[in-house]
Amino acid sequence: MLFAFGLALLVIPIAQQSTAGPPLSEGARLSGVIVDAESGAPLRGARVVLFIDAPSPPPPAMRRPHVLMTDRSGRFTFEGLTAGTFRIDAMKAGYVRPTDPNERPTFSLTADQHVDDVTVPLRKGGAIAGRILDRDGEPMTEARVQAAPWMPAVIGVRGMPGLSTMTNDLGEFRLFGLAPGDYTLVATPPAAITCFDCFGFDQAVLISTYYPGTTDRASASRVKVAAGQTTGGIELALQSGPSFHVSGIVVDPRGRRVVGARVRLMVDPPVAVGNAPGEVSSDADGRFRLDGVPAGQYRLLAIPPPTADPRVSAPAQPKTITVDKTDVSDINMVVRLTTD
Repeated sequence: MLFAFGLALLVIPIAQQSTAGPPLSEGARLSGVIVDAESGAPLRGARVVLFIDAPSPPPPAMRRPHVLMTDRSGRFTFEGLTAGTFRIDAMKAGYVRPTDPNERPTFSLTADQHVDDVTVPLRKGGAIAGRILDRDGEPMTEARVQAAPWMPAVIGVRGMPGLSTMTNDLGEFRLFGLAPGDYTLVATPPAAITCFDCFGFDQAVLISTYYPGTTDRASASRVKVAAGQTTGGIELALQSGPSFHVSGIVVDPRGRRVVGARVRLMVDPPVAVGNAPGEVSSDADGRFRLDGVPAGQYRLLAIPPPTADPRVSAPAQPKTITVDKTDVSDINMVVRLTTD
């Protein structure tokens, strides 16, 4: 009995803190309700984040965003605020989180001003669910799946923003909170998984694959999402392709070999989550080699080793390389370690 009473004493303050916001004090106040945009019903348990846009830099007490959860009536209250300009970000599972800062309500408060009639609507989102398979039709575990708003594949478009998730042990995934519309779906294996004798290649890797089963983004099909609905039954088998290696040496401006430099290979442009082999360190001879690189265009970066003085060291000028039908070798990356 004493243990249960003590546990209750521990739990109650935590629950109160999660919904009440910052401690009561003099100052400005901002409060309101989070509602379903369609029905107007209040949303319990929505996460509300208050950011300060001005003054910049903010006072020490406001440098970290204030975060709380709405109560049973969907209400929230931020108290003890200093004068300034504030922005509210609200989110709840199954609802679309605004990605455009202009869609988030902003308020300018004077000292001791109280604004208590804020209403923030959230739109119901849709979902995409399905399975990711390997080339033999077996579930692919820990593959990354990304859904991004569909757009024509245009050269020069950098980045493919969107929601992503990982597959479970059955190869299943579910992306939720998507705004209604058309999406491009792409899946990437967890690493440069090598397979031998794949479709006539001596050595190949599983590579990023767009729905319904193509490595060419321009050939991807749209996946339609409706509000409050799940587009299910998606199955996507990862494709394989030949792999190559990229190698070279890291030196300083005098031609001296650099040990322990970090050499990173990145897809260029980063149109998807990508599955470049990532990063290696230069060895005792300053040499590096990245294996399992699929055909494509990449940016190669070389960063001074962690022991280098950050005040005088500088990374190498990035290089754009194209991998196509053969290995790429003898790349010379020059990093600066000292001022001499």
